[in-house]
Amino acid sequence: GGAPPAMSARAPATTASAAPAHLPALDGLRGVAVLLVMLCHFGPELPVGTRAANAVARFLSAGWVGVDLFFVLSGFLITRILLAARGSPGYFKNFYARRVLRIFPLYYATLLMVFVVLPWLGATAAPEPAASHQAWLWTYTSNLLVARLRSFVFLTPAANLNHFWSLAIEEQFYLLWPLVVALLPRAWLLRATALGLLASPLLRLLLLRHGAATMTLYTLTPCRLDGLLAGAMLASVYADEALWARARRLAWPALAVGALGYGLIVRGNGPWELSRPMSVAGYWFVTLFFAGALARVLAAPDGVLARAMRARPWAWLGKYSYGLYVLHRVGVVRWLVDGDPMAMGRALLGAGAAPERAETVGLVAYVLVCTAVTVPLAYASYQLLERPFLRLKAGFGGTGAAVATATETEAAPRGARRRRRLGGSRAPRSDEA
Repeated sequence: GGAPPAMSARAPATTASAAPAHLPALDGLRGVAVLLVMLCHFGPELPVGTRAANAVARFLSAGWVGVDLFFVLSGFLITRILLAARGSPGYFKNFYARRVLRIFPLYYATLLMVFVVLPWLGATAAPEPAASHQAWLWTYTSNLLVARLRSFVFLTPAANLNHFWSLAIEEQFYLLWPLVVALLPRAWLLRATALGLLASPLLRLLLLRHGAATMTLYTLTPCRLDGLLAGAMLASVYADEALWARARRLAWPALAVGALGYGLIVRGNGPWELSRPMSVAGYWFVTLFFAGALARVLAAPDGVLARAMRARPWAWLGKYSYGLYVLHRVGVVRWLVDGDPMAMGRALLGAGAAPERAETVGLVAYVLVCTAVTVPLAYASYQLLERPFLRLKAGFGGTGAAVATATETEAAPRGARRRRRLGGSRAPRSDEA
């Protein structure tokens, strides 16, 4: 696929109805988010013993912040769509139908394969406690069980489904947020998002002081609204021309404060997402940084950051990010890749390679190969499973404005755009979050 079309040098229009329908740089931000998550999960999952390999694993483990970038993007895009559609016929029906068609097919196909098809074929059996707790996955409430048990329990021979907690949070947000947007005037919506953003770290501090585990703070929906609300607040500001003209200048300060706050926490306590300082304030600083990055992309569509995010690799990853996120921990990835970094490193460097060098090279190679295996899986998922359902979304397009339809799409490859100009059929694109 080709690079997304370049955006014009003019400042973006800033009302919900007149803003650019598709923002190509956001595809790249989504690609960065999913890559961070994959590196985080692939790198530290193997036991390593040497100092250099541990340093690499520690560095990769910081990729958990990719989930927070997803939250910011989701909050922005969903709120932008809802603001554009507010008051239109079928506001709720169209929104939920389009969400179901985008999210459910791959999600439930994965659960069916893990808990029904493979056990029925005798290929594997989901062990306890994953099998007995699977109802939490089917109902998008797995994060609530993890918060209660203070532990991840969704590991099976066929797949590691523990990362589905973040999908549960987003679904719970989608369930309630359209009603909030429909009921609150825009000024009150902006105040509500700002208040919620400020209250999130205070809520986590309060719960921590009353004995809550950091795992609970990490996965419980009310504790992880920073990113979603920051994105929603940015969408509310972006939809108001006068307000956006003033607020866009805050992008760089937000980036700087977010980076400084997160950096200080990492320096004192490491990059671990479950440390107490990270649980209370770290998520907030990460959110501020990514909200600043998104605001900068919106404020300067021809700036350095926006141009970088429109680059072909990031845009391509962004297009298939949902499949990459859902499938990157399925068993086939580990089955196809040697899980011994020392052996892999010595296979690449020679049997006599020093242990520290061999293990480090092997770990990096493992991460790269796992990523390379996941990409075609996500591509196949999109083409064979997700795409047919995306075509059905055209029947629920009356959400109020072209913004609502086009914002939720990815950048089409250059060849597809050329085929459409020549009269070819329009290929569906993936959704916004």
